[in-house]
Amino acid sequence: MKNIQELTQNELLEINGGDGFWYDVAYVIGAGAHAAANALVAAADTIASHPVGGPRGGYN
Repeated sequence: MKNIQELTQNELLEINGGDGFWYDVAYVIGAGAHAAANALVAAADTIASHPVGGPRGGYN
């Protein structure tokens, strides 16, 4: 095979993108959205488990 060369460090980073600032930002946003969704589901489950009127019952 002719004309085969190893990639430079910069070329490797361009291909992979590197794990840098924007990767970390996207990870934090995704983790935050996941936590918020879990909190909403837990709140909905808690509300649904109580009788009408809340945990004390009735409409007081």
